[in-house]
Amino acid sequence: MNGELRPKWLRYWHTAQALAIFGLLATGLSMHYSDVDLVLIPFETAVEAHNILGIITGVLWIVFGITNALSGNIRFYRLSAHNFLSDSICQMRYYLKGMFVGDPPPFEPSPKEKFNPLQKLSYAMAMYLLIPGALITGLILLAPILVPDHVLGNSGLWPVALAHLSMGYLLSIFLLTHMYLATTGDTVSSLSKDIFLGTSCSEKAPPSSEKVSTAIKDGPGELQ
Repeated sequence: MNGELRPKWLRYWHTAQALAIFGLLATGLSMHYSDVDLVLIPFETAVEAHNILGIITGVLWIVFGITNALSGNIRFYRLSAHNFLSDSICQMRYYLKGMFVGDPPPFEPSPKEKFNPLQKLSYAMAMYLLIPGALITGLILLAPILVPDHVLGNSGLWPVALAHLSMGYLLSIFLLTHMYLATTGDTVSSLSKDIFLGTSCSEKAPPSSEKVSTAIKDGPGELQ
């Protein structure tokens, strides 16, 4: 199962993308909160590195989009309205309580469904909304001639800059949440090894729809 769920191309891309986004956040924060008395990264260096990392992220995103579609891995990102709300509530209960009291997860990765409903939603939003949005607004900031001189009496760049900053903060929240949940496997490092090295993967079958429905009514502790 592991070879299908965590193919080498995906693990290599994931590692490169994570490093690039970490670099973008570090340089972006250095530029946004620059202080002559507390310089973590010199402003000029941060700007140049941020631009280079943005280009790298753009290339990685294009590689992901093409390979994800051609390999068929994109099927794991498709959202379906069927039971989405009830399944999401079940998963949220697990995140808020079940995982802290030893309940088994309501959804296990399988060749049919690699992500639980909340993962599918957040990953799809990150890859197909936040990252391209950050890239597009970043490119516009590099070429300000593309926007009008004034919008609502202010510089035409301010809504673009605000959107770019907002995308960065949302990606920061996504990344921190992603990193935290990566520590909640059987051991602190087991899920990270799976993601980066492909060394382990749960072989449990996902619960039946009847069990999920029961869990919604009785709580995740009812899943066995």
